[in-house]
Amino acid sequence: MILMRSFSLLVLLLALLAASVAARAAPPPRAAVVAREQVPQDDADFEKREVENCVPYDIRSSVVGARAVVEWATRRTYIRKVRLQKAHDTSPVLDKPWRSCHDVAADMEVRYRQLGDNGTIAAVSGEEEPFTRQTAITYTTDEATFTTHTAFLDLPSTAGRDSAYEFIVGSVYHGWSAVHQLGANMPFRGDQAERCRPKHVHTAYGSQPGSFAVQWMTTERCGDGSPQIQIAEGYHVPIVVEGPDATPVAAWANTTLFEDDGAKHSKRWQHVARLDGLKPDTRYTYVVGNALYGSWSIPYATKTAPAPVEPGQTPQPTRFLVTGDIGYQNAATLPMMQSEVAEGVVDGVVSVGDY
Repeated sequence: MILMRSFSLLVLLLALLAASVAARAAPPPRAAVVAREQVPQDDADFEKREVENCVPYDIRSSVVGARAVVEWATRRTYIRKVRLQKAHDTSPVLDKPWRSCHDVAADMEVRYRQLGDNGTIAAVSGEEEPFTRQTAITYTTDEATFTTHTAFLDLPSTAGRDSAYEFIVGSVYHGWSAVHQLGANMPFRGDQAERCRPKHVHTAYGSQPGSFAVQWMTTERCGDGSPQIQIAEGYHVPIVVEGPDATPVAAWANTTLFEDDGAKHSKRWQHVARLDGLKPDTRYTYVVGNALYGSWSIPYATKTAPAPVEPGQTPQPTRFLVTGDIGYQNAATLPMMQSEVAEGVVDGVVSVGDY
């Protein structure tokens, strides 16, 4: 009798222990499960191939107390009809055009830092707050085209409940995302909105210090409506894209249909919005999109050029990164450039061509 009771108690303890372990070992997110079901059967799909070469996309984040989670995905590199070895190499040509990101499980990470009051960049002893690094967990299989990544962040216990953070995700081998604000996500508004989401968003200085232009692209099926930009002064300032409290439209974009000269003659819309009359040497937050499709970009931050100096004034240093022919399958310098831009090391990038 005593033996039976001891055995039952042991079984109960083992069951409780198993339940405890299962509770601590959270299952992979739904995105990871979906990624494992993907097969590389979409090599001719132009829209999907736009996020190839391990570029981070579908970036989501959430904050609960002093704990944050960042999730994103990457798409494996697609190399089509390319010999991967040198002329004297007798090894066979790669059978499958899909190649995994280089040591992706160990290299993917999040870099994040706390912002100052009202979303400004915090400073320590006159220098900008440095980024903290956190390695991500990767979910993938040998057959998967897409790879998902998750990073858990332990935020400082000294930070207040309303403290804000910004972050980038990526790899020193394959490049980085734009800067995101932790916990600020673009809601899913349906398949049409996702298909028409602005891509390749970037800014350029205008002819005057208080002016700049924003350029982005959308796919061929997204040619209706009125592409626009909404802007607000400040760094990571909230922008409301729709509704009665929506941020006013700052400018409407000029739109041109671009058709490449390749065999498939793929088409896309190029949008350019120009802004004038802004303050020099000032940070702004902006969003681009199209209200017809309910499709918007994430909030981006930029800074206008410094004002001309008056006689006797000391010019403010402006740092440019000059580059050319970045490369496609071997863009070795791209991650360095992206991280320096995202972390504010340089003020602008000058491309001398072939980018």
